Amino acid sequence: MRAGRARLGGSGAGAGSRCRPLPASLVSVMTANNETGVVQDMAALVARVREASGAGRPGEAGYVPVHSDVVAALGKVPVDFAAGA
Repeated sequence: MRAGRARLGGSGAGAGSRCRPLPASLVSVMTANNETGVVQDMAALVARVREASGAGRPGEAGYVPVHSDVVAALGKVPVDFAAGA
């Protein structure tokens, strides 16, 4: 993490970190932090997860669901649930 935003570049989560990426069965991200005001770029994050997993739809081998708590984002930034479908 840098300045509270998820780092999406490089290979695997935490690119540049010393840990090795592990296979993920779920990615969960807080869209907006109500205390710090940090807002994640969810479209880019979901795209990176799909790219890394090699699966874009449920039922495909390697598919990784992305969960997000968007409550703090509602009314503050545009939220389009259908955009990720």
